[in-house]
Amino acid sequence: MPAGAVWSASAGEPVIRQVDGELQRELPVQTGIAANGWVEVRGDGLKAGLSVMIRGAE
Repeated sequence: MPAGAVWSASAGEPVIRQVDGELQRELPVQTGIAANGWVEVRGDGLKAGLSVMIRGAE
């Protein structure tokens, strides 16, 4: 996933912000290897084609 899609929640844990129309929700993730602007993420609720918010694109 683009590294700009991984945010820090209020307690500092990594999350992604799923976007569905005008609704957003934070999904907690575990991060893995990062390189060249991409980062490996794992977590419940993740699937191919998920729409996420990327920093700088809000």
